[in-house]
Parts: sequence; structure tokens; C-alpha cells
Amino acid sequence: MAEPKKGSPAWMAQRCLDVMQDNSTDLEKFDDYLAGRHNPIYIPDNADIEFRQIRNRSVLNMIPLVINSVTQVCHVDAIRHSKALDAANQDNPAEDGLPPEMVVWQRNRMDARQLPVVQAFASHGIVYGLTVRDKKDPSKARLECYTAAQACAMYADPINDTDPEWGLVIKKGTWRQLELAHLYTERDWYTVTVTKQGLSVKHEGEHGNSVCPLSRAVLHMNLEGKVTGLIEPLILAQDQINQTSFDELTTQSWGAFKVRTATGMAVPIRRWTRREIEATFPEPGADATPEELEHYQGRPNVGDPILDADGQEIPLPIPMSMKRVLIAEDPDTKFDTLDETPIQPFLMALEARIKYFAALSQTPPTYFMGEMANLSAESLKAAEVSKARRDDEIKLELGEMWERMLQLAMELEGEDDRASDVGIELQWADKDPSSFAAMIDALGKMVEMLEVPPSFAWEMIPGMTQGGLVHLHQLKEAWDREHPEVALARTFEQNDIFSQINEYPEPESEAA
Repeated sequence: MAEPKKGSPAWMAQRCLDVMQDNSTDLEKFDDYLAGRHNPIYIPDNADIEFRQIRNRSVLNMIPLVINSVTQVCHVDAIRHSKALDAANQDNPAEDGLPPEMVVWQRNRMDARQLPVVQAFASHGIVYGLTVRDKKDPSKARLECYTAAQACAMYADPINDTDPEWGLVIKKGTWRQLELAHLYTERDWYTVTVTKQGLSVKHEGEHGNSVCPLSRAVLHMNLEGKVTGLIEPLILAQDQINQTSFDELTTQSWGAFKVRTATGMAVPIRRWTRREIEATFPEPGADATPEELEHYQGRPNVGDPILDADGQEIPLPIPMSMKRVLIAEDPDTKFDTLDETPIQPFLMALEARIKYFAALSQTPPTYFMGEMANLSAESLKAAEVSKARRDDEIKLELGEMWERMLQLAMELEGEDDRASDVGIELQWADKDPSSFAAMIDALGKMVEMLEVPPSFAWEMIPGMTQGGLVHLHQLKEAWDREHPEVALARTFEQNDIFSQINEYPEPESEAA
């Protein structure tokens, strides 16, 4: 197979596939730990089936709780643009007053589709987003999202560059068995297939953007380009939890009960009975072979001990039960008990491991242990300070990819002024556990004391969506039209007219 020429589209595609192959082992391991397929706990090779069952039951998978705690709070709720922050002043009646970026977002169903993107981003530490023309309507933009196992972007400077030089997206198959992939450069895009001669690259035309349309979001990337997701530093701590859980379950199954002992007592052994002799050594017939005659002649007598394959006597099991009384024929026999192994130290060790896991993942321990008794709203909020900082970092990194994708979408749809403006803002869903009444009271004081416009305070109402904000503006306009006197009084109050007019002069004194 000939090596592709350096700088050619085939060479670019091969480099991307090589990078995806290098990262595949780590990505598969992260997915396994998220699904509960962890490194097996060590047990001896001669361990019986009960130990193996205990090992399988010892897996306490804490990683999904960490990933879900991120996915449930790090999703975009609304999109605003610096040129139209007020939904009531937007000149887009065809889309119910929504900004064009939000129209693209809703058309691509990103409210729900962004959730698996956040999950993959938190798990792997890297995700990709693609902005292309919609096949059904080329005037509309289409947003697509991929994991690092499905896409790869190559940068001249991966630390400081915003736009990649080229990128590859696998449409069918995997990097191991590629069926179809799309290669994007600064202006053009290609289809990539595999033939007997190697990679076959076909030019399909221009993609419509001024830069490569593949966007990337990375988490915890250092100045050397190393990316670290949330799962990678938790693998060792997760294995420690599984090992401690195995020790606790093993002790609970084998050492949590008192052990009865007996000394000076002969162990009963298995002996031949008449029925066993007749079944094992049947009487030969007239046509018996010499081997059968020899076998019959070597039959034991009733009461002889039964020997195993090594010629050793086989002991009988001693029935042990709470309902039985142990009796020994030998007068020198002594019965005793061995104390059970305390289980509490193992439970405390498991709790300590879980708390360490919580601290390492910046997740409140209450998420794993459920200790919620007598906790006020302030205590809950204080416990989530570390988690809030972690989530803010994820929002910051992921938000850069969403913003670039929307800017490219505006470029495809002819909104050049919005495509070139970097003032786009993402409004993330408010999942703060603070009281709704306290939030509304704070917003009211902000409007009254800081003279903040009420329309701006509406955007900060917990749970307020972009569509709800537009509807609220429409309701206010309808109310003002139906009640002009209220709007006039509000205008007087805002302008403070009555305080400037002395309507009731003080009466003259009687002495005058």
C-alpha cells in the first residue's frame, strides 16, 4: 500500500485516523468504567465460585453519579446576542421574536441533543461539533456532535489556535473498519472511503464556511496539549472502593459469625453399606469377563472405610445448626467458639474511600451516601461550592464550542453581522438550590434599589426560557395596551414627577 503524499487530503485523513487509533484505548477504558466494567479484583486462582460471585457483586460504580451530576446542570437554556439582548426589540416576527442563533438551536433539537454531548465531554475530556448545510434545505445550518472516537481535528497550534487546519468525521464504520468519512479543510470537503489500494478521497466541493467547520471542546488541557476528563483521575479511587467493598462482603459472608470448634474428637468417616456394595460391585453373570470377575472379588465388606482416589479415608461432614446439640463419644472432647470478625471497621473504611472519591471528583459526599438529615439550604449550598466551580469550568470550555458552531451557522445562513460579532452569550440552566422566593425578592430589590430595568430582571428568573421571555414581553405589551392608565402611572413614577411638584402648600400660620 503506497504512502499518501504529505499534505494531500489522503495524508490528512490518515493522520486523523492515526490519532483516533492512539486515543482509542483510553476512550474505551473510560467508557468501560462508566458502564461498570472495571479492572477485576484479585482473588486466588483456586478460589471457589462463591468468591467469584462476591467479586462480581463488589463493584460499587460511583462514576455515573459524577457524570450525571454534570450532565444535569451543564446544559444551555437560552442564547442571546449582543446586538439584540432585549427580546422585545428583535425584528424577527417570523420566528416568534427569537434571535437567529436560538432558531438554529431549536431547529436542530439541541435542547435534548446537548445532554449526551455534555456526558461525553465530562467522560472523555474532548468532544467535537460540526456545522454544515442541511441536505434538505441548503439555506439552513445543521449542527452535529461527535466523540473523539468519531472525529478528529488537526491544529497548527493546538494550544492557541481557534480554527483547525482540517478535520475528519466518520459517518459509517469505525477507525478500524472505515466505510465512509468526511474530510473538511478551510474551504472544501471530501468523502473518504477505503479501497484495496488504500484511502480513496473524492472532492465534493466547498462547504460554505470561511474556516474549517469542525469545532472542538477540551477539558483541563495544559500547555502541552494533554487533555484530562473527569473519569481518568477517578479510576484508581474507583478500584480502591471496589477492593474495600470486596473485603467487606467477604468478611460479612465468612467472618461475621461465631465459629464453633471441637478438640479431641475423632472425625467420623464414610463406610461401606450393603446397598452401596451391591450397587458398586454387582454379582457377575455366567458370561462375565475376567475384569468383571476381578472387580467383584475385590469388593469390600460392610463397615469398611471408603477411600478416595489417593487411598485416603473420606470424612463425613459434621452437621452444624442452631437447632442441634453437639455430642461427642470421646470424653476428652472440648467444644469452644471463635469470635466473629467486627464488620464496623470495614464499613468505616468504605465510607472513608467514598469521601475521598467525592473530594477527588469535586462532588458533595451527600450525592453518594445520602446523608441529608437536618441540612439547611445554606448548608447544602456550601457543600456544593466545589461542585459549582467544577461545573462552571465545564460550562466555560463547552460554551466556546457552542458559540463557534452558532457563529458558523450564522455565516451559512447569511447573517454576516452576527457571524462576525463575538458578543454571543449562552444562558445556562439555573439549577441553584436557593429558594425561589428569596431569588424573586432579590430581583425586586435589584430593580428598585439599583434601578435595573425590569425586563433585564425577567431574564434572571429561575427557570425562565427564551420562549417564555418572549411570551412575557408580549403579555406586557398587551397589558399596557389594555390598561393605558397603569402604564401612564408607571411612567410618572419612573420619572419622579410628583416629587417635583408641591401640590399641597403648607397653610399659613394663624399668627400671620
